Amino acid sequence: MFCKIFRGEVESKKVYEDENNIAILDINPRMHECQVLVIPRTHVKQFYELSDEENASLFKAVKEVAIMINKAYNPDFVSLFSRGMGVPHAHIIVSPAWRNDIILTGFMLNRMNIFFNAGVSPQALDNIAEKLKNAKNT
Repeated sequence: MFCKIFRGEVESKKVYEDENNIAILDINPRMHECQVLVIPRTHVKQFYELSDEENASLFKAVKEVAIMINKAYNPDFVSLFSRGMGVPHAHIIVSPAWRNDIILTGFMLNRMNIFFNAGVSPQALDNIAEKLKNAKNT
């Protein structure tokens, strides 16, 4: 799926891009509507399979996205996850988080198909992408 996004075959809401990575809004976020996937262009299943240079580039992109999220949403902190369970292409999930969040419980419930997730509307994705892009420029 991610390779199709890189080739422009599948639409996405891009919020960051550099020569080695792309960051898009997750269309089915499990933690917050502003859940961003930072994806290396190199196709590997897990981030630790990347070269040291590619990994450094990936986490530089993750840092840039985290700064954007912090400016746009002012969360208590920004969470990072790398699960690799559903998509066979390395990616880092970056999401705003607040002290009262029950993130791990949500992941467990979701894995058990109990957690309800209706996705995010295309209009909401447009608004979130714009908010992040504006935060990058401040």
